[in-house]
Amino acid sequence: MGQPGDPGSIPRDPGVEPTGAVLAGALGPVMALYEAFTSDLADLGIALQWRYYADGGWLMKGTHKKKTVFWGSVAGGAFRVTVYFTERTRAGVADLLIDTDLKARLAAEPVRGKLIPLTMEIPPTDLDDVAAVLAYKRNLK
Repeated sequence: MGQPGDPGSIPRDPGVEPTGAVLAGALGPVMALYEAFTSDLADLGIALQWRYYADGGWLMKGTHKKKTVFWGSVAGGAFRVTVYFTERTRAGVADLLIDTDLKARLAAEPVRGKLIPLTMEIPPTDLDDVAAVLAYKRNLK
């Protein structure tokens, strides 16, 4: 994420919360996709919380009950959603009806510690693909 005043970014100031106006300024025309994304989250029963971290600025955390489903950020006029899988759970992504490039990226991603990240940038990633991945992650035991 950028510094205060950078176009397409949320200020890293802990006092400037990512309200609708701040997000609209950072996302511009992509704000409509962000609003559709948050609507999809509600449909999936995933709660969105914005939290400030001194080492990373403002990050969004999507949770279902007590489970973290994804982490996200806004920068460069887009927003990113990162979902973490284990070696066992990433195999199920191959069965989802999503873009084959997403499946290939996850299959090629190395394990980092015990987790494998899949980062989807919106745009260009299709919101239906993001929703399918989040629904899969939400339903994992």
